[in-house]
Amino acid sequence: MFARHGVLTAGTVTEVVVPASAAPMRPRIARLEVVNRNAAGELWFTTDGSDPTVQGDNVNVIPAVMGSYVIDGWSGRDFSIRLMSAVAVAWSVQVG
Repeated sequence: MFARHGVLTAGTVTEVVVPASAAPMRPRIARLEVVNRNAAGELWFTTDGSDPTVQGDNVNVIPAVMGSYVIDGWSGRDFSIRLMSAVAVAWSVQVG
């Protein structure tokens, strides 16, 4: 099991590294979920190691609603998710 939770500082990138050991043993493919928990603002994030920007190109977004983005097919390697918002947003990253 892996779950991390926090509140973003506006305009600051926060990195969450999901270690390979968090993947279930069988199967070795899991789902990662990025969650916007309080809908205070949009949650911008990247999964390629680059820093996200608010309203940037090639950046994933969860709108300013309570919701999530699921990454299917995670192969159980160390995985970096970088988060950013223009306001304080409560977030979670979890393996499901």
